[in-house]
Amino acid sequence: MSTPAVEPAPEGDHLTALALRAAGGDEAALRELGNHPDFHKYVEIICRKLWRTYQPQNNAFCLEDLIQQTRLQAIEFIGQFKGGMFTAWLKQIARHIHFADYGKKKREDRVARELDWMPPFDFSDDDPEWNAALEEFVRRLSPLDREILRLSCEVKDAMEIAEHLCSAEEWQALSEHDRNKRRRKVYKRLVKIQKAMVAALWNKRPPPPPPPRDRDDER
Repeated sequence: MSTPAVEPAPEGDHLTALALRAAGGDEAALRELGNHPDFHKYVEIICRKLWRTYQPQNNAFCLEDLIQQTRLQAIEFIGQFKGGMFTAWLKQIARHIHFADYGKKKREDRVARELDWMPPFDFSDDDPEWNAALEEFVRRLSPLDREILRLSCEVKDAMEIAEHLCSAEEWQALSEHDRNKRRRKVYKRLVKIQKAMVAALWNKRPPPPPPPRDRDDER
């Protein structure tokens, strides 16, 4: 009598057992999962496939960033894993991160268009009251915010501003992930500066209404 063939374990099934132990509070299992080569391998496979599928819609998204965030969130929220295939759960995390970033990038692009629509706040030859108000606003800014504002008058891209804020050697040494983190920080500071500028100078020179939004922005 022949021995029946044994069904091979589904790919990644050993990670599922390890993840369930980690989700139950086993710290040793959590450490083992975080260092397991198959965990890193499957995260990279999932993220690369997602990247290839949706990259044409989101050229600014960083693959390295997606891989790193997926790994970190999988470990951070392991307590939410309730069973099923662990690799399928990883795919859900990667998709959530990717499309959340895509939506965030679209919102940033919309706000950037609105900021571009505003007239430049520059000094006037025939309006001393305006010049005094603008000079007072700039004086109250921190040195970093003054430099960001100055650079924003020369370049519109937050990545270029971030690059100008450090030395060439430092910028070259940064990974793409770290460059994107700096871009986001610069963008947030620039939006904050622009809003403060409008609030402080609104009664001096009101900006025109922003351009109408695209339908995609309203979704």
